[in-house]
Amino acid sequence: MTLPEGLVVCEDGLVRPTWAATDPLLRDYYDTEWGSPVTSEQGVFERLVLLRASNRAFHGQRSSRNAKPSALLSHPSFPRPSLPSPIKTASA
Repeated sequence: MTLPEGLVVCEDGLVRPTWAATDPLLRDYYDTEWGSPVTSEQGVFERLVLLRASNRAFHGQRSSRNAKPSALLSHPSFPRPSLPSPIKTASA
């Protein structure tokens, strides 16, 4: 059986990503937390807080109040609607 790149078969016979295959702590995290559905209100709140904190760390912002609206609008990830091309009319 050929596995996709980044996956390995561990000693216990389970297939895991390479990052979770060697360290027991990462293996336990992968087996118990990674990909598990969040079913409690507290769990959803935890994920939202962690996501917000990691987003701020990634973008280097302490608060969204510090960000200028023009900078947010010009950010590459800001969604832009696709507009139809203008209709050309025959000149009279």
